[in-house]
Amino acid sequence: MSASTACKHMLATWQGVASTPFEELSFCEMQIAMLIIDGWQTMEISSSLSLSLKTVGTYRRRVYEKLRVKTYAELARLAFRHDLI
Repeated sequence: MSASTACKHMLATWQGVASTPFEELSFCEMQIAMLIIDGWQTMEISSSLSLSLKTVGTYRRRVYEKLRVKTYAELARLAFRHDLI
């Protein structure tokens, strides 16, 4: 599932109460999360979305905090459990 597809899926299923931890993320956070899961590096995300490296780093930190993960592997496992990959 591409990042944009996952974002659309997440927004379409949002009902005010999160049924998955990913629904707690803002649109931009979800977009960054899906790109990270797809294996994109910070520099690639920055260039693709026209964001500074610092902004991408901030979004990455927020994603990890909100999802309560510490590593890429934990993030990918969580996405897999919730059928996002």
